[in-house]
Amino acid sequence: MPHRRAKRSEAVRSRSEGIDGHFVLADSDALSLSNMSHLRAGVHHIGVNKTVLTARQLYEIDPYAQVTLFPEGLCDDNIAAFLFRGRRLDLLIEECDDMYMKLRLRELAASQSVPNSFLLSNVDAGRKGTYGQSVRISSE
Repeated sequence: MPHRRAKRSEAVRSRSEGIDGHFVLADSDALSLSNMSHLRAGVHHIGVNKTVLTARQLYEIDPYAQVTLFPEGLCDDNIAAFLFRGRRLDLLIEECDDMYMKLRLRELAASQSVPNSFLLSNVDAGRKGTYGQSVRISSE
């Protein structure tokens, strides 16, 4: 099974399309009313961390899914654990808002010859501590 780290919607989409493995999700953001137009969630989910919402959706698709959460998001202190802890990383999918973290993830993944999907989102380098969401997928 592949081990993947990706964004919420990409993780759910990947699993829905039959890609299995260990999903590792990172996002410090909680669902807000402004996110609801592009995320599958209800009003009763407002305030819930997005990694928790994603894990719930993954478990609805596959109750035996392997999911690890980084609900505090990514920072220099935990990026190595996110990318390299445990199994060999097969794929990195990231949709970070912070340009520094976007480039840092790509640089570290490339240093280990890990393919990655470098998706551009609304980059806002002025929002310190907000790194968006990333997903990691790896084999067992």
